[in-house]
Amino acid sequence: MKPESAACGRAGSMLSLDELRGWLAERTGLEIAEIADEMPIFSDGLLDSFDLVGVVAFIEGKLGRRVRPLDINLRNFDTVNAIAAFATTLVSARP
Repeated sequence: MKPESAACGRAGSMLSLDELRGWLAERTGLEIAEIADEMPIFSDGLLDSFDLVGVVAFIEGKLGRRVRPLDINLRNFDTVNAIAAFATTLVSARP
């Protein structure tokens, strides 16, 4: 099965939803299948603000783009779908 693609970054590097779920599963102790696309990750306390730094670093590393401090908020980072949508806009934005 082909992994779902969330966003494509510099030099074709991609952030897949499966990869994102895997990264989150490692940090939460949940199984990948337990991480639903709309499950609140931060507002429900599964991860904390220190983990948010890791999520941002993961996205920046995968996509080769910087995340602006103003973009670090629950609207962009609280669910898998929110992170994927933000990653897509990050890639679409001008460098």
